[in-house]
Amino acid sequence: MKKILLLSFCAVFIFGACSLLPSNNQTSETPAGPTPVTIGMGYIPNVQFAPFFVAEDRGYFTQKSVDVTLDYGMAPDLIQQVAAGQKGFAITDGEQVLLGRAQGLPVVAVLALYPELPVSIVSLESTGIRTPQDLTGKKIGIPGLYGSSYTGLLAFLDATIGQNAVTIESIGYAQIEMLTTGRVDAAVVFANNELVQLRERGYSVQEIPFGDYVSLVGASLITSEDMINNSPDIVLGVVQAVKQAMQYAINNPDYTFTASVARIPDLSEADYPVQRQVLEASMAKWRDTANLSNDLGVMDPGRWTSTREMLQKLDLLPAGTQEDGATDGQFL
Repeated sequence: MKKILLLSFCAVFIFGACSLLPSNNQTSETPAGPTPVTIGMGYIPNVQFAPFFVAEDRGYFTQKSVDVTLDYGMAPDLIQQVAAGQKGFAITDGEQVLLGRAQGLPVVAVLALYPELPVSIVSLESTGIRTPQDLTGKKIGIPGLYGSSYTGLLAFLDATIGQNAVTIESIGYAQIEMLTTGRVDAAVVFANNELVQLRERGYSVQEIPFGDYVSLVGASLITSEDMINNSPDIVLGVVQAVKQAMQYAINNPDYTFTASVARIPDLSEADYPVQRQVLEASMAKWRDTANLSNDLGVMDPGRWTSTREMLQKLDLLPAGTQEDGATDGQFL
């Protein structure tokens, strides 16, 4: 038996050795290059996209064998494009994932950029608005009657004073102007953007964070079920590259800011101080501090459940719908 085993081993070794020898009939194959992938950003270049800028500049995408194109601009059908395979990935709010899946769109969140929706109601100090009850009878400005800001506002009001207690006015993305000129009493803003700008400009403001009253998911990196099932290596590469870039950005804010402003056309150096503050406020929101998680990209199941329940309570999501399959954390 020992001889047979030894002969078998030798035979395998010989065939293996022979296979390593060059042959006149063999042709060398060109190694496959990085796989092209498009990420729909859903907005114009902004310092809040810093992880993607860093991942490009540091070569993290290339190291993961993906050749990423960042596709900017407003795209109302971004989720549909991902579901149809027209884009490999996109950035969108978690509620849009739930709403899309309810309509049969097989999209999945694979990394949390903002584990919690970073939206607040802001008012000038002089208005005396400190609590939700102080908003009764007031006019609240909001970019539009759509999207996460709007559903977040409805959820906040539903949890506090009720929707009928206030007047909601669509004002576009002019919250700062409308607020500081007194045309609205309060405005719905992103805490890592307009709130930062107001304070940087010297305004004394009061903030009522939605997160103090409702638990809602923020922006996530999404892909399709087809991509997960058929190209998991691509999903893993993109997710790991972005997560690595998030950590590098936090550890190297100067480098990150330089890399970010270089991607923003026509940005004046006079705007650098406020944009630096926006970047730092954004990085502070990347970790799920509410759940004491220091890991980046983590998607909290409880917050997804809360978001689904909120959408159902507002009759935006059919009763009986579950969040099962809306997230996939295996690539983190």
